Amino acid sequence: MDEPEGKAPEEESSEEKDTPVTDEQKEEAGKEEYPTAEELPAAIAYGKLKTLMNIREMPDTSAEVVTIYKKNTLIEIVEFCAGWLKIKCPEATSGLAYVLNSADTYAFTASKIYTVVPGDNLWKIAEKELGDGSRCADIRALNGLTSNAIRVGMKLLIP
Repeated sequence: MDEPEGKAPEEESSEEKDTPVTDEQKEEAGKEEYPTAEELPAAIAYGKLKTLMNIREMPDTSAEVVTIYKKNTLIEIVEFCAGWLKIKCPEATSGLAYVLNSADTYAFTASKIYTVVPGDNLWKIAEKELGDGSRCADIRALNGLTSNAIRVGMKLLIP
């Protein structure tokens, strides 16, 4: 049967309920709730994915998938690990995750990223960034471009 009205469900014992929380306990609770930010390792290279890729918690194809990145997603590489790239990944708990790249099959990699500004073309970018305009074909190949067409705001990998 139902409990009579007016009677509250059982509550914590008055001893637990009335015990004041000390400053030390508040500080400890705050540490768990608000961990301090730690700096991620610096990027040593950059990459652009060649295809849709699973981003994993560990460098193993059976590891949990953290997220999926689309083709042409730019990634910051912090370490090269035997066929895997350790990358910065805001979706991962640690801020770092792995993407498979055995034999450079799944990602173009480079040491620098350049953002296209109005008036740029591949020749000018190669001249400015590499010291030789004729190296524009290197930029085109590294970025998987099929023509010389670029757009303002586009991010290009620079060899």
